[in-house]
Amino acid sequence: MGHMNRTLALNLGLLAAQAWFGRRAARTMASLPLLGVPLAERPPVSIVIPARNEAERLPALLASLADAIGPGDELIVVDDDSSDRTADIARDFGARVIAAGPLAPGWRGKPNACAAGAAAANHAWLLFLDADTCVLDLGMIDRLVGTAETNRLGAVSLFARQDLESPAEALVVPFAYRHFLAGCSRLHTLNGQCILFRRSAYEAIGGHGSVRSDVAEDTALARVLDEAGLPYKLADGRGVLAVRMYDSLGAALRGFGKNSASFLADHPASGAATVLSTTLAGLPFVVASRAWRARDPLSFAIGAAAAVLDARLARRFIRDISGSARWPAAGALQPLAQLLFLAGAMTGIAGPFAGISRQWKGRALDGEPSASRPAAATTE
Repeated sequence: MGHMNRTLALNLGLLAAQAWFGRRAARTMASLPLLGVPLAERPPVSIVIPARNEAERLPALLASLADAIGPGDELIVVDDDSSDRTADIARDFGARVIAAGPLAPGWRGKPNACAAGAAAANHAWLLFLDADTCVLDLGMIDRLVGTAETNRLGAVSLFARQDLESPAEALVVPFAYRHFLAGCSRLHTLNGQCILFRRSAYEAIGGHGSVRSDVAEDTALARVLDEAGLPYKLADGRGVLAVRMYDSLGAALRGFGKNSASFLADHPASGAATVLSTTLAGLPFVVASRAWRARDPLSFAIGAAAAVLDARLARRFIRDISGSARWPAAGALQPLAQLLFLAGAMTGIAGPFAGISRQWKGRALDGEPSASRPAAATTE
């Protein structure tokens, strides 16, 4: 009887922790501040889009930007050694295209491309947008600048709406974000999909050169801004910006895998909480299945109730992060999402130690970069 009581108490404790993490993720997302109102007149902005083989994604972003760009703004697409029609498509939309130049030792691809774009830009505000994003609100740029000016910020970033176009995306992407948010008491960071920098703040920290070797350059930029004492804000951008991060299960697993090791190294406390939340994700099903085999109806009822609660929390989170109820079954498939995500994360974390090199967009991410500067950008 004592053993059964201890088992029941342990199960209750673990399930309570799992439910707490689930609710914490929702609270963390809800804590994101909204963008402020635009200024009556705003200064011009240089929009920099790093693009490597983005011919399929780039048209949607450029089309959505057409009416959001002000008369004094400039649009720069940095062609990062693309082998497709990225540069031609950018020119067709009226963008100024520059080449990122050869990737010098010590530099990752995205920081190198962003640094080249910033060097070619003419204005005092720099807006970095990923090619897989899409502007939903024509006033987005105005509101970004208004938020930065009103709050005297060095940078403003957005947490974008996640567009989920396949069952695999609906499983893995929300699962990763849900447990990332569960590990954070607040989101004091930047999202590289959309960052508006005041040029003076950008140059004060050394721009993307300060994070030249970082795989997760956005969270590294946040760290550098903190060290410099320069204020910044991550705002809720789900109503103004959308992103489709990955277009396949393989891309999602590689993407989250490459970022997992960096996140754990840069944010050990939040990383440990995220690992715990991720580990507990499938616990209700484990408790229920063990109780079923042991013919323990009370523990089975507790595990089953926890599984239902987690499925409801997951389904609500998927709806909140994507703005759609398109994938209702994904909430009930959290154990499968857990297995898929862990496969990608563990490959990214342990792969290099096993001789498995991480790759992203055809480039190796492992190894020790040196500290040289990138080649100068050239205007095409």
